[in-house]
Amino acid sequence: MAQEREIAARIASLGELAEIITAILAIAASQMQQALKCIGTIRDYSKLIGEALRGAATLLPHNILAASEPGRAVLVVFGAEHGLCGGFNQAPLRAVQQEFAKKSEKPILIVVGSRAARLCRERRLHFDLALPMATHYAGVTGTARRVSAELYRMIGERQLAGIVVIYIENGGGGLKIKRQQLLPLDPPSGKIESSQRRRLSTFAHVS
Repeated sequence: MAQEREIAARIASLGELAEIITAILAIAASQMQQALKCIGTIRDYSKLIGEALRGAATLLPHNILAASEPGRAVLVVFGAEHGLCGGFNQAPLRAVQQEFAKKSEKPILIVVGSRAARLCRERRLHFDLALPMATHYAGVTGTARRVSAELYRMIGERQLAGIVVIYIENGGGGLKIKRQQLLPLDPPSGKIESSQRRRLSTFAHVS
């Protein structure tokens, strides 16, 4: 009888755990849908900023864009803030290890996401700074500002030779690892188009 009661209690506990997991999945799905609705606007804004930077780059001498700045490169990797995310952190961290392997001087590593930072420690992957990752789409702006503040500080102290960002993107075929160079700016391939000039002028006026 005692064994039967123990089995019944375990079954009840498993049922409660299943209900909790179902609730977590429902909350995550709801937040994901809200985030997906914002992606289009974010991409439009990112495209506008990219055009503004390319337009500004045409005003700089080519040798300034091509010159390498003193200091170390900075690698910013975006991972998860909490657990229960499967292998979400694995691909970005493997990309970081590949970056470390191909450079003679290891870059400054900024890890965004507490769970990702913990996995870095387990892998004995040294990072210089860990920042919290947004857990809700409304917190993305705050996360971006914290990362930007640290990068601006390093730029002001002339510590940076370049900035590379590694993150996961949800593409048509599933999750894909992305590597994007923010600095140094790519030299402009030609003159800025008239449409880009109008957008750049409008952006400068609004700012």
